[in-house]
Amino acid sequence: MASSQPKFDMKMLVLPAMMFLNGKIDFKDPQILSYTQMGFISVAVLVGTVYAYIYTRITANKDQKVIWVPPKAAGQLPFGLGPPPTSPKPADFKKTTYPEHETELLRESATQLAMNVAMSFFMAYQFKVYFSLLVQSVMLPLNLYDFILFKKYILGVTKNSNGTSLYREHFKEPTEQSIAAAERLEKALESGNTEDAAVAEKEEEEKLVPSKAESSVDPSEPRVVDLSDEDEKKVKKNKQESKKSASKAESKKSDMQDLD
Repeated sequence: MASSQPKFDMKMLVLPAMMFLNGKIDFKDPQILSYTQMGFISVAVLVGTVYAYIYTRITANKDQKVIWVPPKAAGQLPFGLGPPPTSPKPADFKKTTYPEHETELLRESATQLAMNVAMSFFMAYQFKVYFSLLVQSVMLPLNLYDFILFKKYILGVTKNSNGTSLYREHFKEPTEQSIAAAERLEKALESGNTEDAAVAEKEEEEKLVPSKAESSVDPSEPRVVDLSDEDEKKVKKNKQESKKSASKAESKKSDMQDLD
C-alpha cells in the first residue's frame, strides 16, 4: 500500500556532501580528530538514550487491542524505475498488538544502530578511517528523525503525512476487499480529493463486513453466525432467563385459575 510516486530523501545528499568535506578535513590534526571522536560518541549516547526512553513508553502502554499489520513495503528503485509496488495479500498481514509490534520495531532499529556504531568504531580504530565517524555523526540523528516510534512518542505524530493510520494497521482480520478499500482511501487522501476520501473512508470502516450490494447471499435467507465462547454463554443465559420468566408466568396463571 505504499505510494508508487518516488519521494525525495534528503539523506541522499548527505554522502556526497560528506565525501566533499572528507577532502577538506585533516584528520591527522589531533584537535580535529578529538572533536570528531567526541562528537560521534556524544551523538551515539544521545540517540541510545532516546531509544531507552521510547522503550519505557512502549512498556507503559497497556493497550492490548489486536491489530493486523501489513508487511514492510519492498524497496523501490528511485525515479520510478523497476516494477510497481504490489498489494499485500491477507495472509501477509501479521496479527499482533501495539506493544508487541512497537517492541519489534524498536529492537530492529536498535540492532541496526548498534551495528552502525560498532562498524564505525572498527573502521576508525582498526584501519584509521575516521571519515566513518563523521558520516555516522550526521546519519544517526537523521535516521532517528525518520524513525516512526520517534515521531509517535517524541514528536506526538499520530498519523502518516497522507492521513492514514501510523502503521497502516487493520482493526479486523484483513480480506481482499478490506485491503482494496484501504488502498483506495490512501490514494484518495494523497490526491486531496475530499469527496473520494469520504467515500473510501466509509468503505474502509467496513473492512471485514461486505455491503449488501457486494454480498451474494440473499439477506432474507437464514445465515449461520459463529459465536465466541462469551457470546454463547450470554445466549444460554438469556434462554435460561426466558424459560424462568415463562415458567413463573405459567405458574402465576395457574394460581389465578385455582382461585377462580
